[in-house]
Amino acid sequence: MSRTVHLEHERALVAEILIGAATSTDNNSDTVAAGTPVLRLSRIVRDSPETRAAYAAREPVTLPSTPPDVQLVMVRDLLRAPIAGRLVLDPSVMPKAVLVLGQPLFTVSPVCDHPIKFHNLCTTCGQYLAPTDDQPIDAHVAVTHGDANVMVSRAAALEAADTTAARLRADRKLSLVLDLDQTLIHATHDASIGPLLSAYEAANAAQSDRAEGDDAQKNSSPLPPPAVVDAADSSAAAPEAAKSTSPPPLPPPNLNDVYRFRLKDDPSREYYVRLRPYLREFLAGIAKYYELHVYTMGSRTYADCIARIIDPDGLYLNDQRVLSRDESGSVHRKSLERLFPCDQSMVVAVDDRGDVWDWAPGLVRVRPYKYFQSTGDINAPPNSAPGTAAPGPGLAARSPVVTVDRDTELQDLLPKLVELNHRFYGQDSDNSPHDVRIILPDMKRTVLAGCVISFSGLIPKTMPEQRSDLWMLAISFGAKCSLVVDAQTTHLVARAFGTDKSKQALARNLPIISDQWLATSIARWAKQDESQYALSLPPDVDAMRAGTAAVVPTTEAPPGLPAGDFDSLLDDLIGEDGDLFGELDEELDTDEDELDGDDDADEEVESEREPESGDDDGQGMEADASDGGDSLLDDLDFDLAVAPVPDVAPLAAEIPVSRKRPGYGSVQDMGSTPDDANDDTPPLKRARRQ
Repeated sequence: MSRTVHLEHERALVAEILIGAATSTDNNSDTVAAGTPVLRLSRIVRDSPETRAAYAAREPVTLPSTPPDVQLVMVRDLLRAPIAGRLVLDPSVMPKAVLVLGQPLFTVSPVCDHPIKFHNLCTTCGQYLAPTDDQPIDAHVAVTHGDANVMVSRAAALEAADTTAARLRADRKLSLVLDLDQTLIHATHDASIGPLLSAYEAANAAQSDRAEGDDAQKNSSPLPPPAVVDAADSSAAAPEAAKSTSPPPLPPPNLNDVYRFRLKDDPSREYYVRLRPYLREFLAGIAKYYELHVYTMGSRTYADCIARIIDPDGLYLNDQRVLSRDESGSVHRKSLERLFPCDQSMVVAVDDRGDVWDWAPGLVRVRPYKYFQSTGDINAPPNSAPGTAAPGPGLAARSPVVTVDRDTELQDLLPKLVELNHRFYGQDSDNSPHDVRIILPDMKRTVLAGCVISFSGLIPKTMPEQRSDLWMLAISFGAKCSLVVDAQTTHLVARAFGTDKSKQALARNLPIISDQWLATSIARWAKQDESQYALSLPPDVDAMRAGTAAVVPTTEAPPGLPAGDFDSLLDDLIGEDGDLFGELDEELDTDEDELDGDDDADEEVESEREPESGDDDGQGMEADASDGGDSLLDDLDFDLAVAPVPDVAPLAAEIPVSRKRPGYGSVQDMGSTPDDANDDTPPLKRARRQ
């Protein structure tokens, strides 16, 4: 019980406060031991034998109203804490304050050592237990899924962790923490799904009604989902459908395992959720080896709805083992310490995102599941992947859902998690690690061991490659990653051929493969055959490896220009008769005429440039007059002739396709031919003529 100390004298002065105790208006207080000095008070008393016996230190005091035969002295009293506990000073207690008889000075409350608190109040004694400066931050930790405000002492948490570990070991199980969105399910609130689902449900009900009169149908298995034919096979399936006399199949898309629901806190919006293929088989199989938990960035009402859809009978997902963003304490990060604050050696997490876990060693990152075409993760952390997106170009003409769902992620994951359990409990030696944070990374590192991977065209330029999901995934599964293609590189994972890295990889004869090779290798925990994921290479790949690829003329339009308009644009620009070059010649003629101020000077210059031919001056002038427009071009031709000509062969060998139109200045057009040997026509006019 708390103890409050009062002033037991008529009047006293606060001489000194000996500890930094907080006032009762503060949230914090000091923890003191029994007998700790708290206050030193000064007071004036009559000097007497009793006073001299009680106080060795006395200071004589004279007051104007004191009789001459009365001696007064000032003495000091030291007040100590009567019990151990948290001490709170009364607000009126401050240095040099005058106190009166019976006034409260401070209160000491026993230290609460009860294990559980709720909203910083002890659930046993009701004492306020806010953290103090001298108390560790983790003195109390949250261990329940449903409410982060219920906290227990670390000693109690350790005891609970030991109890849980003993129970799991007795059952030879581990703990498995599962994400929801795009890991076990895909959800959307796209309003276009509602009418499709209603039509599907109506057709399904009609087909069930037709089967009620058939005894054989009554005793058969439930109605199977309708068959869905790929677009590529639709033409082949059409004749068979025409011959069939049975009722027409349910209209695509196949909305089997799609459910609808509304949230209590958002009743105006309807949600639709699709279960990932093999989910029920996965839960039934994994529950034999793991105790299942749910950890989602969705709200509490959302998490509860999804849990009831996934496990309506509560066989695998206990309501007490579902953690939502409302209790996690963060909308950006997930942490195993939130559920298992003392020991994570028996805990595995499965999620489609690795960044929110900071790529913890106990994490298994799966490929995001996408069924609704216009929707990503509707509960993605802020500033990350979007939820429901606006339909892209052409999406309205396509099915709003995946018509043929070939996802096998959970089917591939189940045996690996079972293997992890067997390895954990199969350690016979005490020296072997009994920790999934060691066993799981060892299992993953064997998948891509020996691979040195470089990426091209897959990671945004604004993101450091070392922080991307592709880089982190490859590293976690045993590969080494490189920013460049060098002698150590073994694989180039690229979006398409044509980048500098792809050309370097081609020169080194390295496999150039799509990112599906990496994704499938990780999903199946086995390195896949690179040849099945090789990117399409240009037809002159052998010449490119040798560095002798020819430049092939093409009429392909430059980027940003419609291909059909390219020829007409060139015709308008150049003209079928070479109008562009004709206009250039006319401008050059005009410039030359302006310079011809002295015919004699021009004649003298031209006579110096013409070779000795035996013609007289009149013939030479007549030649100039007949082709006066070429004289300045000849000057240009002379200047080009004496200038060094760069070697363009190496550059041409690196360019597999020329975007120049044949006949209008391609590399081949500008080259020399045998007929050009005796042709003294200036180059620009020769190009125009060609």
